[in-house]
Amino acid sequence: MAFVLTSCGERLVPEEIVRNAMEANEEIRNFSIGVDAIQEVDMGDLSMTQKVTAGGVVVDNPLRFLLDMEVKNQGATIDVSVYKSIDSYYIKDNETPKEWIEAQNLEQMNQLEKPLMDFDKPNVYLSMILEDDNHLTAEKKEDGIHVVLAEPSQETTRKITAYLLDTLLADDAGLELQKHELKKLDILINESSGLIENIVMEQHIVVEKPGNDFIMEINQTSNITYSDYNTSEISIPNELQALINVK
Repeated sequence: MAFVLTSCGERLVPEEIVRNAMEANEEIRNFSIGVDAIQEVDMGDLSMTQKVTAGGVVVDNPLRFLLDMEVKNQGATIDVSVYKSIDSYYIKDNETPKEWIEAQNLEQMNQLEKPLMDFDKPNVYLSMILEDDNHLTAEKKEDGIHVVLAEPSQETTRKITAYLLDTLLADDAGLELQKHELKKLDILINESSGLIENIVMEQHIVVEKPGNDFIMEINQTSNITYSDYNTSEISIPNELQALINVK
């Protein structure tokens, strides 16, 4: 178990801090979220940089969200708004701009939701960290308490790899996760509330397709912010509400 001494001599036990943050997070009913992610993708003959930004409100139990998303890839930009109700998805192209429409391909929307919900449910990753013998440090700074995972254990890496296989590659026939390396995990926790305010994660992922020469290497950096806990509300645009009322 690792800890650091603050200027006042107080011991910060990172495992205890993370455990308390997870318990506090279980009481959350809604929040605002912001996501900035950069992926460097190398497929041998083709390399690209993908940038994803997303922001909006998430309401839990049952899960609903309204998010604005922008994806930049090889000079092309996808700019959309997505609303998930209890049983449907609605999407609007902000580039045209087009009207809100109900998404017909629920499987595709579920695939879109999977990586987003990794950020919605940080406890999934945090529980894996606490279960194993990991080298954690905690330090109090001006913006709060930073808990950093410097060297994840092999067991934690194995669990995260299995989780990625289930969430990201389950529907991609023939693709296998060859390697996963969690290079950095920095969790910012509010000292007063004990709630998570920011997570910065760096990952190295290698995906292959056995039987041919296809290999995809991904270096990903994600920066996720959380705010307005239990005070966030989804404000549905009038044109979207009109479409929902038709149903």
